[in-house]
Amino acid sequence: MTDRAPGTAVSEGVRVRFAPSPTGFLHVGGARTALFNWLFAKQQGGTFILRIEDTDTERSTEESVRTILEGLEWLRITWDEGPHFQSRHVEAHRRLALRLRDEGRAYPCFCSPAELEARRQSAESAGTAWKYDRTCLRLAPEEVRRRLAAGEPAALRFRVPDGEIVWDDLVHGPTTFDAAVIEDIVLLRSNGSPTYNLS
Repeated sequence: MTDRAPGTAVSEGVRVRFAPSPTGFLHVGGARTALFNWLFAKQQGGTFILRIEDTDTERSTEESVRTILEGLEWLRITWDEGPHFQSRHVEAHRRLALRLRDEGRAYPCFCSPAELEARRQSAESAGTAWKYDRTCLRLAPEEVRRRLAAGEPAALRFRVPDGEIVWDDLVHGPTTFDAAVIEDIVLLRSNGSPTYNLS
């Protein structure tokens, strides 16, 4: 097995990956994604990378890793690189997340899971879609410093920039949508572990 640290140079050409979370069996949707990426890599003479998203330490298991690998092998989907285990790069991911915070592109969130769930249920009862409402982004800097100094648990959220998100999608062509519809995702959990979204 090989393992490449985040940010290291890679060769040119098509590089696609399949990144299952080892919290259960390989499911049909995951197998479909792996197959499509594997086929695309083969057609383009590229590299198919297997990356295991095992940063959720409470739910990831070695047994799930084994069953995912066995499922891919049974489907005859082979990888050119990996499997790379994201948990081996926790410190590198944490450093990158803190750099985003220092650059003003991420912020601490003190909302508890219970508070977030209550807001989610309230929105659901009202028949509206819910996304994080940036409560903690509006906190005064001195309050943030005080709460962090007191050791209050805080996740770290990415601050989605204002404006439009624009890219040229290989399937759909030019794609544009308002960034306001994107939630400020959690990069680091309150225990300091990186999330799938960051890693």
